[in-house]
Amino acid sequence: MIDVIITTYNRVDFLKRTIESFIDKNKMIPYRLFVADDFSNDGTAEYLCGLRNQGIANILLSPKRNGVVYGFNSLWNWVDYLDTWQEESDYMCYFQDDLVSVKNEWLLKAIEAYEFLRNKEKIGFFSGCDAPEHPIDHEVIWNDDILLMKKSTSATNLIAEKKFWRSIGFVPRLNPDGTERGFPHKNKGSHIDVYLTGYYSLARSNPSCSAENCLREQNKMVMVLPSLEHLGHEDKVSTWRKSK
Repeated sequence: MIDVIITTYNRVDFLKRTIESFIDKNKMIPYRLFVADDFSNDGTAEYLCGLRNQGIANILLSPKRNGVVYGFNSLWNWVDYLDTWQEESDYMCYFQDDLVSVKNEWLLKAIEAYEFLRNKEKIGFFSGCDAPEHPIDHEVIWNDDILLMKKSTSATNLIAEKKFWRSIGFVPRLNPDGTERGFPHKNKGSHIDVYLTGYYSLARSNPSCSAENCLREQNKMVMVLPSLEHLGHEDKVSTWRKSK
């Protein structure tokens, strides 16, 4: 069992492709799906309510724009709460709303690779989405798949054991300088990836930007099994951005 959480805003077409491809390509692993919509006005809420009515997903509809940090924290809190009352899953997978699965059973394969290599390679997060701007430290061949070992990656897709997520905790709403995390300005991203992984340039110069127990402090690697196509470049609208 794995819990899958997705944050979204005003990209219903991407979101549909993301969810449909995830379901189609991951039939061998049981999961609970959670989606948080950040007050979209493009039909996202109606689409998500349809999924909820079919029993496909658990849905959180925000009453106003709050940003990706709010959506991520709300879903992570929901998942953590359910773990105290229901059967607890070992893993949580975070998705942005613009990823299409291109490999069958990639999530199960990624978990199996992690469980086999986690101690040898000292893996913290693992992912199905390669962020080429983050350099490869080394490669590992496992069951005919090439696994990329990195010291950093984007937050487009992050998977980890629940105990690792809990070691990091919820993402603070504000950066150390008082600016709001999750609503980026040009060339600075949302800072959620900086906080979660702690190996980014800003975290190197200012460790307070990252979590105390993140990869940076635990000296963990990120394992990537390239399995997802990132669609975000096709559209300038982003989950991370404030409305103009």
